[in-house]
Amino acid sequence: MKPAENSTQKSITGNNNNMLKVNKFRNVKSRYLSSKTSTNINDSYNMDNKQFKNMSLKELGDEFYRLAIKNRDDVIYELHKEICKKYEEIQVVQYKNINELQSDCKAMTEKINSDNTRINNIVEDSDVQINDLENKFEDSTKEIAKLNKKVETLLKHKQESTIYIKTLEEERDEFKITMNALKGTIEELKTANLNLTNNLQYRIHYNSQGEDSFGALDLTNRNE
Repeated sequence: MKPAENSTQKSITGNNNNMLKVNKFRNVKSRYLSSKTSTNINDSYNMDNKQFKNMSLKELGDEFYRLAIKNRDDVIYELHKEICKKYEEIQVVQYKNINELQSDCKAMTEKINSDNTRINNIVEDSDVQINDLENKFEDSTKEIAKLNKKVETLLKHKQESTIYIKTLEEERDEFKITMNALKGTIEELKTANLNLTNNLQYRIHYNSQGEDSFGALDLTNRNE
């Protein structure tokens, strides 16, 4: 085969391959394809003036896949694959983040439950301690009331004892005065009695000088 013919054959083969590559979706039937066999390319890309920038990755993937099927375009299909790949990568990252967040949420929930349990235990212990303190306070209040009553009784007894002691002291002083007065009276009586006795002895002796049978009459106190 001549070089010119060989070059021509390669060119034809290349064109055929390009046609096959471009039209590899020619046998694909899709819900995105319209019933018409011919489609205006501008209408396909405009898509009723849809704003691609406002679409999500999933929506963009679906849209480019629809365009690829509808227009049988390898470039659009490659874009579709890139979008799907990017979408899957983002999904993997999001799933990873979701799993991490779920793990963090689980750990936080366990910590919250543990803290709640600890707080409940502290509250219960505090309630028990408060009840004990209230009971002790009530008992102490009753005991203080009893002691105050005893103190009042003792103070009353002390006051009564003080009054009684004062009365006894006054009576003692009066008794001393009375005793001193009695002592003076007794001394006076003794002196008076002695004088009276002497006078009586003298008179009896004087009146009985002529009688031998009678002796002198002693009227003095025999105990002295």
